[in-house]
Amino acid sequence: MHAQLLSHEPQPESSLGNVTAAVSRGLHDMAQPLTMLSGLLELALLRQQTASELRMTVEVSLDQAGRAIAILNSVRELVSGQAPAKSVSNLAEGAAQPGSGKVQACQPR
Repeated sequence: MHAQLLSHEPQPESSLGNVTAAVSRGLHDMAQPLTMLSGLLELALLRQQTASELRMTVEVSLDQAGRAIAILNSVRELVSGQAPAKSVSNLAEGAAQPGSGKVQACQPR
């Protein structure tokens, strides 16, 4: 997991580069759970699975979707100016606990 949270400290006007870099890192971080999700779903289609194996695949997929949603929500907050930040690391923390089957929904704008 990532180690830094969004910082709510005011930023100087020249921080556009910092915001751009933070958004870039957030989008890059989103690639890992999406790639894993895609791979899990492809494998599920390619081979026969027991009900238990399929359930595990779905649970892990939900966890990965939750990570991606949390990152997306944090990047959206950063871009909309709701949460000025120096970093968008650790965006997936708290989105979904492994095996919980619960995913945090994307916040509408």
